[in-house]
Amino acid sequence: MSKKIIRWRQGWLLVAFAGTIATCAAETPIQFLGPNIVPNPGFETAGEAKSYAPWTVTGLSKGAEANIDTSVALEGKCSMRLAALESGAQLVLQSPSIPVKGGQIYLFSIAFRQEGFTIHQKGPPYCGVSSFPQVCWLDAQSRVIGSGSIGQFPYSSWPWDMRDAFETAPAMARFVQIKVSISNDSEKHSGKTIPSTLWVDAIQLRAYSPPPTPAWALGKAELIVDGDASSSPVLTWFANDTQIWHSLGGKWSRSVRDDQAEHGTALEAPPDVGPGMMGHGRYNPSLPAGPGVYRLQVRAKLPPNGGNAGSVDVTSQRCGTRLKLDISGNDRNSGYRTWEGDFILRDSGWWCVRMHTLGKSSWRIDSVKIIPVFPFSDRQLMSIYPATVEELPADLLPASYQPVFGGPLQPSRTWLVGGLGSDWFQLTRTFKLLHRDNETEVTWVDKKSPTAVINGLPEDMSTLLFRNNLICLCNVPMNVMPLTLKSAIREYVRRGGGLLVLGGHQGYERGCWQGSFLEEIMPVEVAATAPDGLIDLGSGLQISPGTIPPDCLAAIPLKDLPYVRYLHKVKLKPGAQVLMKAGEYPFIVGWHSGKGRVVCVLGRAEGTMPKEHLPFWQWQYWPLLLRDAGWWAVGYSATGK
Repeated sequence: MSKKIIRWRQGWLLVAFAGTIATCAAETPIQFLGPNIVPNPGFETAGEAKSYAPWTVTGLSKGAEANIDTSVALEGKCSMRLAALESGAQLVLQSPSIPVKGGQIYLFSIAFRQEGFTIHQKGPPYCGVSSFPQVCWLDAQSRVIGSGSIGQFPYSSWPWDMRDAFETAPAMARFVQIKVSISNDSEKHSGKTIPSTLWVDAIQLRAYSPPPTPAWALGKAELIVDGDASSSPVLTWFANDTQIWHSLGGKWSRSVRDDQAEHGTALEAPPDVGPGMMGHGRYNPSLPAGPGVYRLQVRAKLPPNGGNAGSVDVTSQRCGTRLKLDISGNDRNSGYRTWEGDFILRDSGWWCVRMHTLGKSSWRIDSVKIIPVFPFSDRQLMSIYPATVEELPADLLPASYQPVFGGPLQPSRTWLVGGLGSDWFQLTRTFKLLHRDNETEVTWVDKKSPTAVINGLPEDMSTLLFRNNLICLCNVPMNVMPLTLKSAIREYVRRGGGLLVLGGHQGYERGCWQGSFLEEIMPVEVAATAPDGLIDLGSGLQISPGTIPPDCLAAIPLKDLPYVRYLHKVKLKPGAQVLMKAGEYPFIVGWHSGKGRVVCVLGRAEGTMPKEHLPFWQWQYWPLLLRDAGWWAVGYSATGK
C-alpha cells in the first residue's frame, strides 16, 4: 500500500493513503457500536399517564419540578422537563441500575435544551444556576465505585444540543446509573432569582469496541516529504515544532535533545514546577477527515515508577472535552511507550490538543498523533446524534427563477461557496450571464489555516439558502461544511432548488463527499479516496455533447470543442443525464432530485496539454456552456421549450 506525506505550513503533517479507512455507504451499520441499553431513553413510554418510569427523581426541593413535556421534544413526542424555578431549588433525575460489563468502553450521550440560567444577554458567566449529566458505576452490591461526567451544560439558554463521551466501566462495575442534575442558587450569586428549565432527550449508552488502528497509521511518521492530500489524514505534532507547542520554552516545558525520540528532540516537563500547560495545539477550524471516530496517540517517556505525570486532552468549540488521556505508569524501566484513547469529532467549529503536566517529576513527550479510525456517513452520524440537524419549516421554499422576458422581472440570486481555484472556472462571468440583474453572494473556503474553514456562515443558514435560485459549490471539502448546512442544501434541492457542483483538488473524492447528504442528491456516486477518484487523460480528450435535452446547448457552437486533462472518477446513478462527455467519460452530468435539479461538472480546471488542445476553462464559450448548465439546473429553457 503506497503512502504519501506532506509537510504543510504551521508545522502540520498530513498523511494520505491509497485505500479506505472503512466503507461508509449511507446504510452501513456501525459494527463497533452496540445497541442503546438505556431504558425509555426518549421518555416516549409516558403515554397519557405522563409517567417517566423507570426513571426516578431524587432531591426534589421547593420550587423544583420534573415532568414529561409533550410540547418540547427533539425526537419523538416527549422529552423530560427539569425545572428549578426558585433560588434554592434542585433535583436529580436518575435512571434505574443498568447492567454493564466491567472494563467495557461505552459511548454515553445526552441531548439537552435550556432556558434561563443567566442574566447576561451574551453569557455564559455563571449566575448560580448549573446543570450536568453524570454516569455512576456500581459494583455487584450496588455500591458506587466510580463516576464519569461529560462536563457542565452551558451556563445560559441553549437550543437543542448534544453532549457525549467515551466512558470506561471500572473492572468491578456491574451496573451503571445515569444522573442529570439541576440546581439554582441564583439569588446568592446574582442578587435575583433566575427561573431556569432544562429539557433532556435521546439519552444513550452503547457498548464500544475500538476498531484496530489502520495498518497505514502504524510506524514512524516522516517529517518532510512531498505528496498530495486525501480524505484520510493523520495529523502529527513533534516536540521540535515551535509553531505548534505554544508553551515551548515556558515554565512548564522545554525542548531537549533525546536520541530515543523519533526526530532527536522531545518536549520535557521540568520537575517541581507545579501543575500547568506544557503545550497547546492550534485551534483547528475543521475536521481533518470529516465526522468520525479518531484515535489520540501520545508517545511519552516517564521516569522509573513515575506515577501520574500529566495528561493530554482534545477539546472542541461546540462539543466540549472530547477526550482526556492520563499519562501515568509505574514501570521500573524508563523509556518511551504509547498511550492512546478514542474520541469522536462530529461537528464543525475549532478543536485542539493540549498537553498538561502535574509538575511533580520530569517527563517527556515525543509526538502526538490524531488518527482517523472510522469516518461516519452523514446518515450514520444522524443515527447516533439526532440533535445534530433540526427540521426546516414545511412552507420554506426556494426562490423561483424568472427570465428577463415574459412577465414581471424577478430578482435572480446565486450563492457561491468557493474553494481555491474557483476563479479558473470563470464563475463570476458565468453568473452575470444567468440573468441581467443577477446578484451573487460569495462565501469563501479559507485555506490559510492548516485545514480549511468556510468563512462567514450565518447562524440562520436556511434564510441564506432559500432566497437563492441557484447554489454553486466549487472545490468545497465536505469536512468543513456543518451537517446542518449539508442537510439544508439537500432539502433546498428536494423542494425545487438548483445546485451546481464543480470539483478541484478538494472536491468530490478529495473532499469527503462520499456518504454525505449531498452525495445523496447528486447524479453520481463519488469515489472513496483520492487515488481511486482521479482520471488522468494524459494529453487530454475533447469534450462532446452527451445525451442531453435538445435545447440545453442552444447557444453553444459545437465546433472546435476544448479538451480536458483531469476528471473526477464517478459512477452514474440510474436516471442521470450526461450533458457533456470526454470520450466515454462523463464530463457534465445532471438529473432531477425531488422537485429540484443538480448538475455536476467533473472536469478539473488544471493540467498541461499539447498546445493544439485548448483547455476547456480557457475556451471562449465556456461561460456560456456553464450558464446553460445553470439554466438547466434552475429549470429554465433558453429556447422556451
